[in-house]
Amino acid sequence: MAQIQWGTKTPGHIIYLIDQSGSMSGANEQKAAESITAAMMDTLTGCIQGKEVRNRVYVTIIGYGNENGVSVVKEGWIADFVNELQICKKNNSTIIAPKSYGMTPMAEAFALANKCITTWLSQRESVQGDYKIPAPIVINITDGYPDNANEATAEAQKVMNIVTRDDGNVLVFNIHMDDSANQVEIKFPTTKSVLNGVPEGEFLYDISSEMTTDFIEVARAQKFEGIVPGSKGFVVNAKGDTLVRFVTFGSGVSQH
Repeated sequence: MAQIQWGTKTPGHIIYLIDQSGSMSGANEQKAAESITAAMMDTLTGCIQGKEVRNRVYVTIIGYGNENGVSVVKEGWIADFVNELQICKKNNSTIIAPKSYGMTPMAEAFALANKCITTWLSQRESVQGDYKIPAPIVINITDGYPDNANEATAEAQKVMNIVTRDDGNVLVFNIHMDDSANQVEIKFPTTKSVLNGVPEGEFLYDISSEMTTDFIEVARAQKFEGIVPGSKGFVVNAKGDTLVRFVTFGSGVSQH
């Protein structure tokens, strides 16, 4: 269960799903893009050895709900993004353009993630030989409910049910954005009852993986409290800096 440390001989794969539907308009679309940028900068730092950036992490960013519907916005080894991330740091910009348009085709986004993961695992099995293959990680960033919750649940669970050759199931983490003062932020719940019937929360709870031992330690390093075995990799009504810390946490097991 995502226990294999990521390295040059055992590289990991992170898939970011970013909600770019119309409801993300305004602050949320900017915050989501910023969180992925910050997480990739952190990942890049963890892949530097001496003066060289090692290919320890492969990144795929899938946008859903923009004018293109669902598509791979960017993908490549973290080393491929060095120049872009340097520009982002210099200009205080983001690795992807903030966008918000249309509906929320989350089911299709998870289906595309499934294809990306399946292709990645097949490729790694053919080139890694006896070296172990870590379980990929999916981080879904959204502010609301999908177009079809049943279809989205089914597609997300297909991803969660992918079993890697050496490292257990693919992990899916979700973060729900809502800065409203009247909504309580709930982090890493162990039971659905604490969500108080919030539809977005209950839906995302069902498609979030339980935290592994490694991720519990990484989350604690990110100053998240109250995490115990059985906690789900999931936050509802994220506020303040929780979004960036969560996305960075989800991308951080490679550096553990």
